[in-house]
Amino acid sequence: MDGCRGRLAGPQPIPHTPAHPPQGPRKHLYGLFHYNPTMLGLESLPDPTDTWEIIETIGKGTYGKVYKVTNK
Repeated sequence: MDGCRGRLAGPQPIPHTPAHPPQGPRKHLYGLFHYNPTMLGLESLPDPTDTWEIIETIGKGTYGKVYKVTNK
């Protein structure tokens, strides 16, 4: 044995460089991007519950829930 008794090094801090800015409160993305008239706003989309009926929730992920649906 080399003298290490099962000790694992914890996560090492990332140095503060332009590629790795200091971690702090996250900023909201609203207002950071220029408006483009070709962008589609969510409020202009039709209500999906008019077309789809949720049968069950089949999973959850990074971007929300995943549903099993049927066409009405």
